[in-house]
This record gives sequence, C-alpha cells and structure tokens, in this order.
Amino acid sequence: MKRIVVLAVAGLLSCFAARAEQPEWKDVPKILSRIKPPHFHARNFDITQYGAVPDGQTDSTAAIAKAVDACAAADSVEGQLRTAGKGWIKATGEIKAGSYVQDILEGRLNQPLGRGAIGKVVYVAFGDGGQLDAMVDFGRGYRVGIHESELSLVNIE
Repeated sequence: MKRIVVLAVAGLLSCFAARAEQPEWKDVPKILSRIKPPHFHARNFDITQYGAVPDGQTDSTAAIAKAVDACAAADSVEGQLRTAGKGWIKATGEIKAGSYVQDILEGRLNQPLGRGAIGKVVYVAFGDGGQLDAMVDFGRGYRVGIHESELSLVNIE
C-alpha cells in the first residue's frame, strides 16, 4: 500500500514539474507583475443634492445628468476638460499617442469611481492576439490598456 501511495505522489509531482517547464508557464510571473489593482475612491453622488425629487412624479432627468457630470472628478481627464469649458465630439482617424479617446464599452468592470469616459492615449501597441491596444490615461493615477475596438477617437473643442 505504501508503495502505491509513493508512486502516486511521485507521479503527481512529475506532472507538476513537467508543467512548470512548459514555455507558457515561465511567463506567468512576468504577466502577474504587470497586473495592477485598481484604485477606487470612496465617493457617493446623491442625486437629490443635484435637484432630483424622489416623489415618483417629478422628471429628474436634468438633475441626474448633473450628478453624472459631477462623477467625472475634477482631477480626471474628463473633469479637467469640463473645468476648462471644453467639450468633445466623435471623430474619425487613427488612434495614436496623444489622441483623446472615449471609452465606448458600456459597463466596464473595475473602474475607479469618477474616472470619466474621456482619456488621453499614452501609447499604442499590438496585443497578444494581434489586436491593436491603447494604454489610456484617464487621470487620477488611473491608466488602463483597452482594445482599440472599444475606443472612439474624439476631438476636443
């Protein structure tokens, strides 16, 4: 019985050792070192503070829009543009370093509160699947790599 257990353990250890020698596994530490946890700011936006009336009768659309605008923090790229009285419109052309872009993916997970939808492209490179990716700076110390297909080029006005 002891011999069977020893053989089983030796077999399992050899499987793990063989897997660790596979080329795709040697890159795991490098890949993990590039993953940075998101930073979330503890902020809430009470829409009643922006004029919404919770009575089920009043149209609070404008108040909700004001609250959404306020969510883009002053130190986000979008907040800085709004503070400067600037706006943006969708544009066509090549997304490259220095371009302003809008994140068009709805419901992106793990975004810091108040990051805004407008960011500035830091660099563009081809990702693992041959797809073009952009590193986008949304301000507030938040940079993220996003597939080009999930971005829209914008002109600042």
